[in-house]
Amino acid sequence: MVKTLCKTNPLYKKLNAACKDYECDMTVFRISPEDIFVETLAILDRIKEDPDEARAICNTLWDSLYCEYRDATDCEVPIDELSLSVCIVMLAVVICVNTLISPFYTTIETELMNGLNSHYQLWHSVRHKMAYKMNGGSNLKQWVDEYMKSDYFMTDEYGRLFMLAGTESDDKEPSDNNLKKTVNIYTGGGPAIMGGEFNKGVEFNAQKAIASNER
Repeated sequence: MVKTLCKTNPLYKKLNAACKDYECDMTVFRISPEDIFVETLAILDRIKEDPDEARAICNTLWDSLYCEYRDATDCEVPIDELSLSVCIVMLAVVICVNTLISPFYTTIETELMNGLNSHYQLWHSVRHKMAYKMNGGSNLKQWVDEYMKSDYFMTDEYGRLFMLAGTESDDKEPSDNNLKKTVNIYTGGGPAIMGGEFNKGVEFNAQKAIASNER
């Protein structure tokens, strides 16, 4: 499970502490900390890979995620669950970039918060709750700073999580000598999030990643 494989990853640990109760409260969509973790990494990777397009990505992120999640299943998902799920993912990115001191990331944070403010009136209370549980300690700040400065990615071009064969954690820097694998995580979240299906439990289907480390 991601929780086992990423047990030392500060971002996953913070998200698990901050977001598990949201999954419990949802009746249909049930976005999990694992879903949020991979979605957050995929967005951070897009920002890191293409900084020139980062503002445009963040400016349209609400609409992109909302449509993706809405179309993820044939089930009728309550609008409040869709909106909350998008809000949580975007706030996870906000909290990450807020730890980075630079005008570029301040602009990214502003774009994300503008999107939230335009679409979801309850985002302030969700942010307060998530930030309270995710803040504290320097591990997250240090990890985000080192990760965004690095030249490797934890997700492939399709937003799927890279795993390294023979390791217990995915938060180590990929090496050309390692066999990279992509893990599709089937959780209560939507298939568009990570290729899974609703109500299938949690399992992993490892296969060679299509994308190289250079994406």
